[in-house]
Amino acid sequence: MTEHAAPFAPDHSSTDAAAARIVRRVLKQWWLIALCGAVACIAAFIASTTRPDQYEATTRIEVGTIDLISIFLAQDVQIGDTDPDRATAAAVELFNLPNVRDRAVRALREQGVDVTADFISSAIKVTARPDTSVIAIASRSTDPKQAQQISNAMTEAFVAQRQDTARKKLISAKSQVRAQYD
Repeated sequence: MTEHAAPFAPDHSSTDAAAARIVRRVLKQWWLIALCGAVACIAAFIASTTRPDQYEATTRIEVGTIDLISIFLAQDVQIGDTDPDRATAAAVELFNLPNVRDRAVRALREQGVDVTADFISSAIKVTARPDTSVIAIASRSTDPKQAQQISNAMTEAFVAQRQDTARKKLISAKSQVRAQYD
């Protein structure tokens, strides 16, 4: 009785021989592999040392609202939004308004900092802290003083925008009161 090899049985001897040839070629070229590793390390070192330092400045503010109009009209006073996540998410969106950025650009230019609204948009990151009414305004720059100035200017522009909105609401409420008594 003769034994026949299965038609699809792998030939381990040819697979092993091919692997051995590959290993021998790699071992013969060890210096090339080591050179590539050394070049990669040197390139990474040069890239990391020639890249300008990045500085970050962060300002944190608490956002909330007091319904001044209700106080003015002697109605039930509502203090803030009952959902802090909703209030902070709204504040984050307000930071992204073009008029807030434009106000910050004007303030920075008055301080001698030459920036554009697009630069501020790319340099600033506004995040809401979960379960709080606090938002963080972080700015990045290669100049630490500029990072601080941008963060502060955006915060001040945001506060000024909120004050303007509250002032307009109060003026409207004042008109309503006058109309009631006229």
